[in-house]
Amino acid sequence: NFIQLDPGVQQNVGAFMDNLSVMILTEVRPLDLMGCEPAAVDPFVLAGVGVARNQIDSMVYTFPDTETITPDGSHTEFAWTVGCGIARKLANGVELSFAYRYVDLGTVQTGVDTMWIVDRESGDIINDAITIGGTKADLTVSEFVVSLSWHF
Repeated sequence: NFIQLDPGVQQNVGAFMDNLSVMILTEVRPLDLMGCEPAAVDPFVLAGVGVARNQIDSMVYTFPDTETITPDGSHTEFAWTVGCGIARKLANGVELSFAYRYVDLGTVQTGVDTMWIVDRESGDIINDAITIGGTKADLTVSEFVVSLSWHF
């Protein structure tokens, strides 16, 4: 990311991020809607909406002699998901399903605050007077889900 570093010098960036999301999901089975008899494999589509709270700790950029530490931040916003899959009845009330889901959990963003530059060897603060804007990134998930359900 930083062209002033010598070629071959690795510049690591790391941060811990947390997500808490709550969604209401609905599942639609087209064969049921068309009044068809239950099949060996039952396709379905799903969709959901909700809210996500994304929190990120300070980001740490590691250089050969220093570390740059940016502010942390949290953000709460609308979240949604869509997906599709197939289900197979195994026994009375027991079902195995395979599904793909795309989940949009909004954004992860740091706050506007002071950035710190720290000497890696001594731990001394070299510069603490640099005010920076927030860093922002979309948070999405593509997942393949296998589930065993018991309907009662």
